[in-house]
Amino acid sequence: MKYFFTKSGIKKIEELLSVKTLYAFDYDGTLAPIVNKPDMAEMNAKCESLLKKFNEAEQIAIISGRSVEDLKKKIAFRPKYLVGNHGIEYKKFKNKYSFVKKEVTKWKKDILNLIKNDTGLRGIKVEDKIYSLTLHYRGYKNKKNSLLKEVNKLTPAPRIVLGKSIINLIPKNAPNKGDVLLQLIQNGGFKKSLYIGDDITDEDVFSLLDDRILKIRVGKKKNSKAHFYLRQQSQVNQLLHYLTTNIGDI
Repeated sequence: MKYFFTKSGIKKIEELLSVKTLYAFDYDGTLAPIVNKPDMAEMNAKCESLLKKFNEAEQIAIISGRSVEDLKKKIAFRPKYLVGNHGIEYKKFKNKYSFVKKEVTKWKKDILNLIKNDTGLRGIKVEDKIYSLTLHYRGYKNKKNSLLKEVNKLTPAPRIVLGKSIINLIPKNAPNKGDVLLQLIQNGGFKKSLYIGDDITDEDVFSLLDDRILKIRVGKKKNSKAHFYLRQQSQVNQLLHYLTTNIGDI
């Protein structure tokens, strides 16, 4: 990965602005800073203002681990595409992957029974996002290993994605962020795409072998497949400012 704010990074952005491009963003850790309580994660006023202005001129997608309903509460305007549950919750995927909801319902039942009967796991919060589950253990970090042990016993086996004091359970055969981004590019007839993310599930985009996609990671990570990185989340505003001030000038 290279640091984005260099001549080579800016040149790549100029290439995007000269053709029909889809601009896609993760939410938590990208548009909104990571906070101790996920419910409190919000875009700051500057970021929201810049993104709203850019949305009026270009087509934007927000692809998040949150549910679409949750995203709607967080975003005052409506971008072209809102995709939730790590790429699963997209209208063209819902019917095709109806099995996902059944798997998640079963996991939820099993985990709630486990928490009820195992005093050692009391305090774990189960967030049901219909197409995936998120287990919150903030304040109970000593229970992480015990929780992971039990989660690994679930059937059918989920894809387990660790986050900051959370464990995401995602159906293994469901579409991911990379799958949905490719679908959006194809459906919209886009020549290129920008994707910015910060987490493990964003690597599903970063690892795509597709030279139409410019991949930027928030935070440098040794093994990431992203092309460029931003040093910190606040630099997303800096990038959005460049985009909004150069619309139509390239």
